[in-house]
Amino acid sequence: MKRFFSLHFALCLFLASTHTLACWQLTGGSKGLFSPFPLLNDDHTFNYYYANLTRHFLLKTGTTAGYDPHFMAGYAKSILFPSSSTLPEVILFISAGKYPAQVFKGYVFVAIAILPWLMWISAEYLFRHPKMAVISSNVTACNTVQTRTSTIALSLILFESYFWTDWGVTYAILGMVPFVLSGPLCLLALVLWAGSLHSERTWTRILSTALISFACLVHISSVFVLIPGILVTYGSKPSKTRGDWTFLAATGLMVILVNSFWVIPGFLLLSTLATTATGIGFINPNVLERMIEFFTGQPPVELATVVLAPLGIFLIFRRKAFLFSGISAVIIWSFCWGYLAGWSRHLDFLQPGRYTLYFFIWGSFPASVAFVRIAQRLTGSKQHTAVSRMLIPLLPMIGLILIVPALRPLISIVNGKSPIITELPPVHDQLLRRIRSRIPTGDRIFFEERNRGIEGQILDPFGNLRLSPLLPLFFPGMEVIGGPYLHTHLKNNYTQFGDGTLLGQTTWNREEFVGHVDRYKVRWIVCWSPYVVDFCKNQPDLIKMVSNVPAPFFIGKIETENMKSQPSNDAIQGYAELKTDRGSIIATKLQPESNMVVLPYHFSSFLRTDPVVELKAVHLEPDPMPFIGLLNPPDQVMISIDFF
Repeated sequence: MKRFFSLHFALCLFLASTHTLACWQLTGGSKGLFSPFPLLNDDHTFNYYYANLTRHFLLKTGTTAGYDPHFMAGYAKSILFPSSSTLPEVILFISAGKYPAQVFKGYVFVAIAILPWLMWISAEYLFRHPKMAVISSNVTACNTVQTRTSTIALSLILFESYFWTDWGVTYAILGMVPFVLSGPLCLLALVLWAGSLHSERTWTRILSTALISFACLVHISSVFVLIPGILVTYGSKPSKTRGDWTFLAATGLMVILVNSFWVIPGFLLLSTLATTATGIGFINPNVLERMIEFFTGQPPVELATVVLAPLGIFLIFRRKAFLFSGISAVIIWSFCWGYLAGWSRHLDFLQPGRYTLYFFIWGSFPASVAFVRIAQRLTGSKQHTAVSRMLIPLLPMIGLILIVPALRPLISIVNGKSPIITELPPVHDQLLRRIRSRIPTGDRIFFEERNRGIEGQILDPFGNLRLSPLLPLFFPGMEVIGGPYLHTHLKNNYTQFGDGTLLGQTTWNREEFVGHVDRYKVRWIVCWSPYVVDFCKNQPDLIKMVSNVPAPFFIGKIETENMKSQPSNDAIQGYAELKTDRGSIIATKLQPESNMVVLPYHFSSFLRTDPVVELKAVHLEPDPMPFIGLLNPPDQVMISIDFF
């Protein structure tokens, strides 16, 4: 028995250790982790930008929200967008050192590397708990150490197979690290909470409540899985005490208190949230087609989980396993939400498709229970039938079918072939050098971004790289119309430039372009799509081309008649000279026109001025968001957000 236990322990240790090594290589190894550049793929880049930005907000106001003047002509940044940056924001705030890029990459490595260890701890606690009825010796055939150990090892195998063959590693590469981390973390938190609800041990109750609070901080989606999980777990307990109700209430109160620093500003800024979807993915609109893909195009581990998890849940519910009730509820909910919610276009803004991650991660537990039970029935029969004799040799073969697809990406990454970009490619390094040498850092620019979803239809010079979030970091004071993400879930998303679309227009004439330039006080343009480049080249008197720019990029200096007549005026109406910092706008030399100065920044109801000046929301077509109007201002004013 000890030998059997040691073998399975060694297997789990090997899986978790190999995963950790692969994550080390995935994040660039020692060379990548200690380089001065952040991770440059997709969401990694703008999460890094927001982590640096929010460090200032936390120091100044104690919240993760504030006014960001660097993108979209100014907007109120909060948990509403981006919704998954709170953890790196807090980590960079705590570290507050000289090496933010290295700290950020260290966080990414640890967050991905810890996943199988969290799963292992959860499985050990759950399947060895004395009140876990599905494996208790007096209830079912799953009554030995071997069975429990096999179930734990198999659940880890299923998790690893899923992570390295489908969306787990893809999410990590795309930069959606907090979301990936939330899956195993929420599972461990719920397992401990369920166990502490029964045992009533003070230390386990404190630990589980702390983990739940932390999981909600990691990613907002944790709230949507933990609430039903906790409520079902509490409701399924056979007998409840007054202390149980107190524990439930205390958990909810602690979660609110710990997360209030980002929750409250998010509620206050709900009006800034876009009311319609902005072209984002993870919606699975064709439900039937997605179901068929289980049998045609998805990794074998997904089909195995879809087939075995319901059977495992049935076995668990049949034995009235109290500790598993909440987990089962989340598994069922995440499957229904992740796949069936795709029928409704009204739910697209919630990205229901991404919640399939929870189903496959959490579903590995009941799927392993079902697989072990089936194996027991086949191998434990004293009189083997013809069917059982045929199926027994297939059991290890099935295990290989589940594991082998994960080996190719795992081996490739361990060998140093990481899909995450840790250094600037030469062409983009050259582009940034030209921007640095020609564009003053205090100027506002049109920067054409790209959308990964249309690759192959239009030239994409960036690949998986996202460059615009780096501009305010590399060049302090630079402001961008475009980015940091083309599908920002805010009303301010109108102020975007990407994939040949400028402020919602795919084509425009000279007059319209000049109107945009004068409205937003844009002095430079960086573009790459054929239509925009051709437009710029055909306006030599309006846009002066910068030479020695790497193809297919174009850099041009814009000079309208208004700019020529008042080259230092940064105001739309009246006169002002503007300087911005993280969270604030400093307006100097203010000269009102018709008692008001209108600034080229979007208005927010939480904006405050020092000294106190009456603010007015000024609407200028076609922008749906109003601009900042200062009524009878003094010579100098500082504008920032104050929620309280």
